[in-house]
Amino acid sequence: MPIFWRVVVALVSAVGTVVPPLLSQNVSEKLQLVLKQPLPSFVQAAATFSPDERYVMIGGLSDLVVYDVLSGIEMRRFSTADTQLPFLQAAFGSSPGTFDVATNNGVLQCDLPSGNPCTVLPTAEASKLTVKSPIDDSTSTQPFGTLTHSDPNTLRTQPINTWLSPSGKVQLFTRMSTTGQIVLCLTAVSQGKPIGVPLILGGNIDPLAGINFYQGLGVLEAHGLWTHYWNFRTASTVTYPEDSTYSASGAVSYTFVSTGAGSGYKLYRQENEIAKETGFVADILPSWVGTSAKGEVLIFTYPSDTPAASGLHAVRDGKESRLDCSSTYTSQGSLSARAMHPSIDPSGQALIAFCNTSANLSHPVWKLIAWSLPDLKEKQSLTVETSTRDFAQWASIAPDGNTVALGSKGAVRIADLTSGSFHDVSFPFLFDGLLFNGTKVVTGEIQEDGKTLVLVTDRNSHGIGNVIWFDTAQQNYHRSTDFTNIRAMSTDGKGAVGVLTEDNIIHVLNPDGKRVERLISIGNDWMVFSDTGFFDATPNALKWVSLSLQGNALPVPAESLFNELYRPGLFRQLTYGQVPSLPNGIDISVYFDAPGIRALLQGRVTPRLKDGKAALCFGDTDLFQAFERQYGTSNAISDADAQCGKRIVLSNQDDPATTVNALQNLKAARLTTPWDGEHITQHPAHVHLLGVAISHYSNNADLGDIPTAVHGVKDLQQAIASTYAADQITLWGDKCNGLYDDNATKARILKCMDDMTAEMKPDDLAIIVFAGHGGNGSEGAMVSDLFSFYTARDPQAGVLGENSISAIEFADRLRKITARRVVFVMDACESGLTMAPLANAVGVKMQAAALQALASQKSGSSIPGPAAEGVLLMAASSGVEDALTSPDGNPFLKKLKDSLKSQPGGARSYSLATDMALPLSLLVNGTPEQNTPLALAIGADFSVLNQ
Repeated sequence: MPIFWRVVVALVSAVGTVVPPLLSQNVSEKLQLVLKQPLPSFVQAAATFSPDERYVMIGGLSDLVVYDVLSGIEMRRFSTADTQLPFLQAAFGSSPGTFDVATNNGVLQCDLPSGNPCTVLPTAEASKLTVKSPIDDSTSTQPFGTLTHSDPNTLRTQPINTWLSPSGKVQLFTRMSTTGQIVLCLTAVSQGKPIGVPLILGGNIDPLAGINFYQGLGVLEAHGLWTHYWNFRTASTVTYPEDSTYSASGAVSYTFVSTGAGSGYKLYRQENEIAKETGFVADILPSWVGTSAKGEVLIFTYPSDTPAASGLHAVRDGKESRLDCSSTYTSQGSLSARAMHPSIDPSGQALIAFCNTSANLSHPVWKLIAWSLPDLKEKQSLTVETSTRDFAQWASIAPDGNTVALGSKGAVRIADLTSGSFHDVSFPFLFDGLLFNGTKVVTGEIQEDGKTLVLVTDRNSHGIGNVIWFDTAQQNYHRSTDFTNIRAMSTDGKGAVGVLTEDNIIHVLNPDGKRVERLISIGNDWMVFSDTGFFDATPNALKWVSLSLQGNALPVPAESLFNELYRPGLFRQLTYGQVPSLPNGIDISVYFDAPGIRALLQGRVTPRLKDGKAALCFGDTDLFQAFERQYGTSNAISDADAQCGKRIVLSNQDDPATTVNALQNLKAARLTTPWDGEHITQHPAHVHLLGVAISHYSNNADLGDIPTAVHGVKDLQQAIASTYAADQITLWGDKCNGLYDDNATKARILKCMDDMTAEMKPDDLAIIVFAGHGGNGSEGAMVSDLFSFYTARDPQAGVLGENSISAIEFADRLRKITARRVVFVMDACESGLTMAPLANAVGVKMQAAALQALASQKSGSSIPGPAAEGVLLMAASSGVEDALTSPDGNPFLKKLKDSLKSQPGGARSYSLATDMALPLSLLVNGTPEQNTPLALAIGADFSVLNQ
């Protein structure tokens, strides 16, 4: 078997079965995405920052919420519904992270750094405190924030309320989205101006106004309070802080930027990453915007319910002009985008719009007018028949700039701009048992072949709709599954479709009508979700998304399923038609019953049949109790059974024997590669060793000291440096000015990792060691499987700086390492949570090499298959345990150092993995404590040290 094909076959257990999209296991009907809607409307609100600007609280008429400024995490929430008060009163204390809230039962005194629940002060003590109202400050000399108002009807994305921190470095503001929802945002401030994409804290997360699918670029654009681009050609994403519009070529963009309350919006034109003012200022924000192919001219309309609305406007070289139909009106008032339905063809060569040419408002006469771009010359004017089948509901122009589809509720008419002729499209079929003309066609687009229509329908106006692909020549069709409340639709001109639904989720459909993926954009964060249950995301996006199984009452946060369903590089996989599947025999509900199941099976957990039911049996009482405390599962059972006294009974019992067998296979399985059983005998030319350790978190009072972290890592580095298996070695931690204690900030660590990766060669060996605090960042009842290593706080990063590195970021860095031998060590509490995402990253990396080799083979190249690779991953504890440490030593790092030196002939990856996965014990204050480290060797065996 050729090497390139062996790679593809062997990756089945690494990233799921690689099958064509239409044959993959589909759980989309069972598993639903739920975007959190954590806040009510804050149109009337007030806010204040804590003295150290670490926290901010905002209060409205019904809720008061406290946020962590650094992460955007909601720390506490209080509701008038719970306190039975007309409004809540609150104030920060002088000590960091402390505040008081007045309720009808007394005053709650809260201490965020302690992690403890708020305590109720006695009435006598409460009367001594001064608390302030978030809305009515008449009883206080120091108001709770500053309550400001703007008119949301005239300022679409202008901040409604704005609060600046005492230092002037952070701004909290509420903003109204294009659909009238309130979003709560936090942004850094430089020289008095907000910078970057805002951090979205909460609100009714409904910020996307629409989507555009660019035919020539393979880019899907989501726009609203920000603009997010999903590039299907490069499998990359990018977010811009404003609502921007790109030209068809992708070379030019236009953005309207507010100049301040009530002073209009400046138009900026960006080309070659250089933005310049055009000189044009709009009184209000336009409602529809389009550009010519190369961005020479911008076309826009104003909202119909504003005094400035007056038809189609064009801006070229900073000068505004109006097209011919701008002086006509409809019975609803000025001729707006809603009435005109302007449309630009995907190539940016032609513009069309409906215009009413009748002075009799009771009997409008509609004309379809077409203009060529960019010269704006009128090329055709066709009268559209006015009848009960009014064809002025929507319009779409094909990429040829000549064929136009005109739509009504139940029919479509095709216009030829060259000949000026029309012909009606008939639909000789039934749609879900209903006559097609009994189903409302909301909108549609004609494709580049000039005959295929992509239509969005709303069955009987019940909010349930579909996307239909109709071949007007062959008179056949196919449709998508049901969608609820479709807000917008755009095609790439070749049959691929993006659908934006009211829940703010973008559904990408292929021309066959099958959904490929779901996309979510929230500020600078994004998430990709496959219909087989897997996802890729930025760390902050996970807090917005929960997953729900049909029949389950409560959605589960995506963070709780991170280890099992996170797939780094998923967007790229789906783009190239590689769809990962769940292991055969394992239902998706297993991951909801036992989050972190893969890590548990690597420890002392065994699947068994118990009383005819599939169960997970824990051989370690401490591990079982830790799991029960963390996840609070209702399926946990503890009895005197000798083999399975501590167990989790799985909820899906359709075929318990098959489930147990599949879990046993999963327990025995490991990441397989084409290089299993092979040995890399060539010594690496260079060892790249990066050690990061934090013993003293002097800039973060929330984290205690770990006296042995720095000392343990330095000892390990010395042991490796003395007998390293290479010609030369670079100690990158020292080269980067010592990544210890206060120097080990997130920015410095990631930059050092990037610099190290840039200097690596394929034949090198990379060893990366981290020691310090870690955890899953769980707050209250919310449990997360997303591990983070806590770094030193960076005073130069500003108050919005991040002070942790997530497993997502570690996985992304691991994928980029070019060395074919890698050792990764994480010594921190709950560090076992890193194993699954890092192993997945290794699988994706190897799959990329396989696909590249396959592509080379198809192209006739004689490039050989990829050379052998080996990876060793080690974690100091399981995903639900603390790492063992004491003032006298670090047992995990000490054992690793001893194992490196004790193996005859040199330490090798597979033998190290066996040694390091054994339980560890430590005597703490006379009491023995034990935990279970995790270790995994992947691919070829290789030397870590030579004797």
